[in-house]
Amino acid sequence: MMRKLFYSYFILIFLTGIFSLSAQTYQATRLVERNSVEHGSMCTDDIWESYTDYKREIVHYSSLQADVIDSVEVLSKRIQTGYPNNWVPYQTYDFHPSVTLLNEGRIVNFNITSTLGWFPNSIVEVYDSMNHLVMVHRDYVHDNIHTGIRKTLSYLPDGNIDNTSSFIYGWDTEPDQYLKTVPNYDNQGRRLYEIQYTSPDSITWTPVTKTIFTYTGETYPEGLVFHTYHPLFCFSSFNNWGSVFYNDVPGLQTPYVIDSLVVQHYSDGQWADSLYTDYQVNHSTGNGYGFQTREINLTIPLPIDAQYKRMNFYFHENGYYNGESYSIDDGLAPPWDQSISYAWEEITPNHEQIAIPQSEIRIACYPNPFQINLNIVLSSKGNQPTEISIYNIRGQLVRSWHQVKGKELTWDGFDKNKKHSPTGIYFIKAQQGKSETVRKFVKM
Repeated sequence: MMRKLFYSYFILIFLTGIFSLSAQTYQATRLVERNSVEHGSMCTDDIWESYTDYKREIVHYSSLQADVIDSVEVLSKRIQTGYPNNWVPYQTYDFHPSVTLLNEGRIVNFNITSTLGWFPNSIVEVYDSMNHLVMVHRDYVHDNIHTGIRKTLSYLPDGNIDNTSSFIYGWDTEPDQYLKTVPNYDNQGRRLYEIQYTSPDSITWTPVTKTIFTYTGETYPEGLVFHTYHPLFCFSSFNNWGSVFYNDVPGLQTPYVIDSLVVQHYSDGQWADSLYTDYQVNHSTGNGYGFQTREINLTIPLPIDAQYKRMNFYFHENGYYNGESYSIDDGLAPPWDQSISYAWEEITPNHEQIAIPQSEIRIACYPNPFQINLNIVLSSKGNQPTEISIYNIRGQLVRSWHQVKGKELTWDGFDKNKKHSPTGIYFIKAQQGKSETVRKFVKM
């Protein structure tokens, strides 16, 4: 499924523009460059020939928000017979960002264009007031067929992810479905296991897989930083590996070192083991860790050495990492190795941002989430009539009220066609003259 996501086009029509509140910086550092190297072999006329591919991705940021990507410039170089040994422009991604500042966070909307094909067109991110990513939506389109995935995340007080849920739709090989992952922690905050559920309607949930974790007993150095999400991570330099290789080692996203995990599948009312993954941790230098990873499919036995791979990562004084990944000669193809490195910089006052005027209108809604009626409360400095609109997560207009003169109104959950609106995330936009504001809410 995830491999298919990487190779599909997508587009998303959503709320655009810049709304209320003053400009602000949401994180202390920003990614400025990613470099990738791949050493491999290719077969031509039954002859294997080695090559080395280099990619350099340079990130440029918006003047509106210092941590919002404006464009990515990609250069490439190949070392192989018949190729010039020099850097050439490969492609450019223009993100066309717009930022919507909410009362309790922000929405970042990217409408992406590229100089080459096979690129994502749009990403929508929703952040809370703590700059936690609480929703990311990618909508793909190919031959006018929309497919996509929407993921929402919940957090524990210590900042670790409590659970995630997703809605996957439009794939020709699978029906539309909701996915939800719910973890279980011990009293030390270690994830003991997590269960993934699926649902056709987000009401009746069926367990699908369970992942059970074991630990070595050690923790990673304090200050080691892994970004679980970054817009650039949607673009992989080589073979879908890109910057997300560390997702193969779940412990790299927590302070606790994972020793092994077992994946079980739920069938006929019981759990059955299906996959075993063993991580052998090898300390290299003071700032490095290495993993030899063995994956065994317990339902289709394979030679134990057929799925070995190794991963190393090294982190700098600021905590951010570089990584390497290797394969072995499994008898089917020659081995390969890849490496990736990141350059981060601290966001300073020198990274100027354009100030956004303080809004003269505020909006509140309760209860949030709601099931039957949503109460909407307006407050503003002026007495002008207000235009109020409700949009769904795809940016489609659901309901609107014109020339509202009061300070309160109630939405009964019906759309403009007098049909029940489905459960999900919605946005209220209130406009009074030139002043606008947006607020997110959830319908259960």
